[in-house]
Amino acid sequence: MDYLRNFYGEIYEQTERYAHTIGSYENDPLKFRAQVVELLTQCIFVVTAHHEIVGSLADFASDITFCAPRARIGATRSDLQSFLICAAVAALTSIRTPRLMSKFENLFGKDGFPEWERTCWEGFLDELKGLHE
Repeated sequence: MDYLRNFYGEIYEQTERYAHTIGSYENDPLKFRAQVVELLTQCIFVVTAHHEIVGSLADFASDITFCAPRARIGATRSDLQSFLICAAVAALTSIRTPRLMSKFENLFGKDGFPEWERTCWEGFLDELKGLHE
């Protein structure tokens, strides 16, 4: 639990100077759990939303002289390592990914893995559907 409180504390310290903060953590375990769920949900949403808005790396990863993902003092263009990292991210994130609401029947609870994985995943899907409705 300490690692979770440390993680939450780090995020809190980084946000306390802004108008919207996550608030200092609660001592009540149930309230703290709700705070962590809220924080992680917000992180997932922000990352997903930003990827929708500015997530296209293809234009930046097609020409080493166009844009540099890393700034270097005195440099006028990207270095090869930065360019290749950006190109790899663009290539690997452009592949089709499975839909979140999928049951993933070939993943959870298969090939000797515990059945609780399937039960847990299906419960998560039910809760997610409830939020959507």
